Amino acid sequence: PLLNKLEERALAVRVRCKPDKRSYGIFLSKTGETLLRELKQIAVDSDLDSTSALDNQERNDLLRLLKKVYQS
Repeated sequence: PLLNKLEERALAVRVRCKPDKRSYGIFLSKTGETLLRELKQIAVDSDLDSTSALDNQERNDLLRLLKKVYQS
C-alpha cells in the first residue's frame, strides 16, 4: 500500500493514538515535509513559467476558466 511505501522512503510515519490503541495517526516526516515544500515550489515555478506570456488579468481569467471546467 501507499503508506508502506511512504514509510519505507522515510516520508511518513505512523503514530499509535494513545486514547485508542487500535488507531494510528499518520504524519509527514521531516523528510516528507521538506519534499512537500520542494514540490510545491516546483509547481509554483512551473505555473509561473507556463503563464509567463499572460498579463495578470489574462492569468486570472485562465484560472477562473480552469476552475469552471474542473467543477463541471
